[in-house]
Amino acid sequence: MNRRVFTYALSDYKSFRVKFYHWAAQEEHICILDSNQYNKTGNISYHDYELLAGVGILDVIPMETEPFDQLEKLHAKHKDWLFGYLSYDLKNKIEKLSSKNQAKIEFDDIMFFQPELVFIIRDMNHLEVQYPDF
Repeated sequence: MNRRVFTYALSDYKSFRVKFYHWAAQEEHICILDSNQYNKTGNISYHDYELLAGVGILDVIPMETEPFDQLEKLHAKHKDWLFGYLSYDLKNKIEKLSSKNQAKIEFDDIMFFQPELVFIIRDMNHLEVQYPDF
């Protein structure tokens, strides 16, 4: 998928971050990966993004018997960003394992989606917003 990209200057990253989280809380589908300003150690950087977020939904993997196959098909179909998660209990479907712990939150074992909007902050001074070029 082709995306249009806009870059904006950030004058106050901390203020933007708070406002972004408040705005994002209104969305049904969102995944935020936030480094929480984790510092680099020496010459080694453990991250390329200060914040990376997928908001909204264009497509989602269907929950079927072969979730990894569905994830691969979704990626091959769109060749685009995918955000989501793998649950701890997914291990029971991959290996012959089981858990006796009660699941108090009913999440799917796997959930990935193609976001409508992608927000990228690589440094504290610039925000990149990507959206579909239909």
